[in-house]
Amino acid sequence: MNANDRNKRLHAAVERMLEAKGLSAPYFTGAAPFDTERPNSHDTKADFLTEKAATEAAIKQCEDLYDLILSGFGGEGRVDAVAAASICGFVDVNRHYDQQGKRTNSIPEFILKGMIDHSLSFSLGYALHAFQGGLLDKLQHLRDQEREFWSNASRPPKHYARAIALRLARFYCKEVGEFPTSGVSGDGGHPSTDYTRGLQEVYEVLGIQAQVRNMADWAVSQLTEDDIKRPRFGLGSILGLGQASRVPGLLSGSVLPTDE
Repeated sequence: MNANDRNKRLHAAVERMLEAKGLSAPYFTGAAPFDTERPNSHDTKADFLTEKAATEAAIKQCEDLYDLILSGFGGEGRVDAVAAASICGFVDVNRHYDQQGKRTNSIPEFILKGMIDHSLSFSLGYALHAFQGGLLDKLQHLRDQEREFWSNASRPPKHYARAIALRLARFYCKEVGEFPTSGVSGDGGHPSTDYTRGLQEVYEVLGIQAQVRNMADWAVSQLTEDDIKRPRFGLGSILGLGQASRVPGLLSGSVLPTDE
């Protein structure tokens, strides 16, 4: 089976899973609906720790830059508001003048021109929101790997099956907005919940041999409220991203949750 056919089948599986909740699956773009790569790609613990440290550093750098923009546009950032407004204002005007008269010959140049025309600093807030969201997901994956591969004397069995079960459970949380449940029917032991039926289909597509109920039970047990409350930046209503929220300590576990 080629990658495109595999991804189509995965998309169909999650679509059936979500249809049971009256929802539609994300538009199929040719990619898998969630990460299906094997959970560990590091040859040594040193390689793993290097990547984890780089990810944490990038998240902190995003926060520092975001604080500048937040303060510059009247939010509750940690940078002096007058200084931040002056810096953001200079950057916006300076890049606007620099952009004048230049032709856009590529999609990235066209996008950059739009950001500058709107306000480079303000537009960067949107880009940072998306970029840090990706970094936070990456850090979550690395922490999963740390538990699975680098914190124990031996690797647990069925680590790929566990990883896929947990990723599908988190995908379910994100799309449905509630925790999935696991279970099997009393007559025949077939999956009896939307999530476990979806997981069984995903395992079949990926060629994973594992007890669906056991893997589903384990994955559901790993979920926390942070999997329901998606991370959000503090600029909030200023950027039109929802109500502002702020939680100190960007690297202390799952960060910047949405407000109640």
